[in-house]
Amino acid sequence: SKGVKNKGEISVKPHGTAAMLGKYVSNSGTVKAKLGKIFMGSGEQVTINLQGNDMMNIIVPTNKIGEIKDVNGDSLQYLLSNMGKLEANGGYIQLSAATAASLELGAINTGSSSVIKAATINKSTGKVVIGGEESNFLKMNGTIYVNGDNPGSSAGEVRISGKNVYQGGQIYANGVKGGNVKVHSKDLLVLDGSIQTKGLNEGGSLIVMSENALLTSYKNLLDASGYKKGGNIQSIANNYNIASGVYKAKSISGVGGKIDITANKVALNSANVDASG
Repeated sequence: SKGVKNKGEISVKPHGTAAMLGKYVSNSGTVKAKLGKIFMGSGEQVTINLQGNDMMNIIVPTNKIGEIKDVNGDSLQYLLSNMGKLEANGGYIQLSAATAASLELGAINTGSSSVIKAATINKSTGKVVIGGEESNFLKMNGTIYVNGDNPGSSAGEVRISGKNVYQGGQIYANGVKGGNVKVHSKDLLVLDGSIQTKGLNEGGSLIVMSENALLTSYKNLLDASGYKKGGNIQSIANNYNIASGVYKAKSISGVGGKIDITANKVALNSANVDASG
């Protein structure tokens, strides 16, 4: 397969599908699919199932990365990069890339200018899925937005997973009821940004999980607060959980939420934890 690079604007009709699939994929332009689906997929073979739950699957991971260069002849650091805007309000956005286990190249990079937006339209919530079990390293910056902005609208859902994940961006899943965000790593998860699942009525669900080690910086913010009822935050690691920054699941006028910080070895380094009500 060959590479795909978009610097322009791609728009499809409502409920339509936009797909960029190839050996490497890069977007610095704009892609819009209102109430529809946007796919960015990198691998030797990629399949899309528009009816199933796992919408896009990498069948054969890229295994000859040393031979892959972009259109300018430069060596790639990541198979899939987004520096532009992906917008599917009320719809579904998925970014997937897989490399062979022997390769050290990063799978997915969303830069500081990246905007991935699937806000709620009426009662149609948005969903963003990034990575997967075959994604060896994810570097997440920029903004992911699945808010319910209109009166009465609940927030959507975000799922991020990989072998090693750096989350340094801003993830917003706020609404009348907070949304659901889950970030999962097989080895190392580093939190250096902010994740919000705040609710005007009830906070949402916020799960950050590593099967090995979870490290958070002083810039880390996890907020599942709700005006009437706080939400739930789970910060879980099998081995090490070094917790810093701010953890909030409080309620201003009702019942506070729940915050769980768990591992075989837990260290709280200047962590501010608040589940008051």
